[in-house]
Amino acid sequence: MTRFDKPAEGAVIVVQKRLHQDDLIGRLRDEGGWDYLEMPGECVERQVFDLGNGEAWVFNPGDLLFEQRFDRVALEQLSWDLGEGPYNAQILQRPSPAGGLLFSLDAPD
Repeated sequence: MTRFDKPAEGAVIVVQKRLHQDDLIGRLRDEGGWDYLEMPGECVERQVFDLGNGEAWVFNPGDLLFEQRFDRVALEQLSWDLGEGPYNAQILQRPSPAGGLLFSLDAPD
């Protein structure tokens, strides 16, 4: 940020595929003060993107982000190849801890 020609007008854009819940994007999002744009390979929750000039793009659950490149068959293969955790992080942009988000009810030994 010290290299902006006009610091008051400068902007930082971070483009990243999610890898872990504590990756750079996860930290910045949790810190606050950043606009966060999440675009998963397959829509999980309905999103509406403002395209400007009064236009919007609605991304509904089950819709694919770039079907011409990653159709449903390709995403199913990626899911198989990567496994659930990496697929959720890299394709769905929703990383979770190893073993999922559940906690164990077993008492420690």
